[in-house]
Parts: sequence; C-alpha cells; structure tokens
Amino acid sequence: MSLTSENDEELKQLGFSSEDIDRLKEKNYEMQLIRITWNYFLNNYLSENENRNLNEEDRIVFMEANKNKIAGEVMNKFNKDENTQQEEEQEEEPSWLGGKKSKRKSKRKTRKTNKKSKRKTKRKLSKIRTNKKKNFKGGMCFGNGVGANTNDPNFSIYNTNLTKLFPYKPTN
Repeated sequence: MSLTSENDEELKQLGFSSEDIDRLKEKNYEMQLIRITWNYFLNNYLSENENRNLNEEDRIVFMEANKNKIAGEVMNKFNKDENTQQEEEQEEEPSWLGGKKSKRKSKRKTRKTNKKSKRKTKRKLSKIRTNKKKNFKGGMCFGNGVGANTNDPNFSIYNTNLTKLFPYKPTN
C-alpha cells in the first residue's frame, strides 16, 4: 500500500515537510513502517533529552548546594600556598644582624662510605687517594658481550655457536 492523501495529513502532523512526503511516495514506503520507525526514534530522542535534562539539573543542584564549600576550599588552598612560599623565602634569607646563618638545605657530597675526604695541605690535589678498582678473578667481567658478568675465563669463548668444536665443561 502506497501513501494516500489521508496519510499526507498524518505525516504533516508528525512534522514531515511536503518535500519529505514526496520522497516517501517515490520510494513506496508503507504508512505502518513509517509509524513504527517514527515511534522508535521519537521515544529514543525523548529519553535521551530527559536523561540530559536530569543530568544537567542534578549538576546545577549540586553546584548550588556546594557553592560556598567549593569556593572556601579553593581559597584555603590558595592561602596555604602563599604561606608556604613566604616561609621558604624567610629560611633562605641570611640574617644580617650578627645572628646564626641559616643552614643549607642540601648536605655536602660525601664518599660512598659517608666519610668526608681529608686533604693534606702539603700534597697537590692530584695526589689525593682515590678508591682502587676491584680486580676480578678470571676473564673479562665487564662490557655488554658474552660472559660479561662471569668469572670463568673460558665462558666468553665456549658460550657461542662454536660449542660443537670446543666441548668445554666448567670446573667448579
């Protein structure tokens, strides 16, 4: 069943323009199908709008109820930040009136053993003792290559693809 003049009036009441009605007639849509789809989309549209309105109303009510509280928290944070900045500035300033100087925030660097380096006045700076490097047993124990962290001198050779040529069993 194609659309009739009675259906045209019903479609106009639903909000269709005359151009839309002409297109629907060209496509030969049935009125029952149009009603079903129109109701489906109309219900979805209305439910989405209701949800949006509810969310906006809830948010507005919450904002009005907590307006003073939120503003107070923001101002308190701002005031705390100002107070801490003023305290830091006071600590950094030295006292020029002959009192004790303020302590440094960071300690001086020390060795790994937490002993400060002592310098003798008679020696040059280049002759100050330094920590000796640890000597490892066996092969080369440094780098990124094969056998970098082992004390076995033969490990670097025999851990390659040449194990068939050189059958090696480590002695422990």
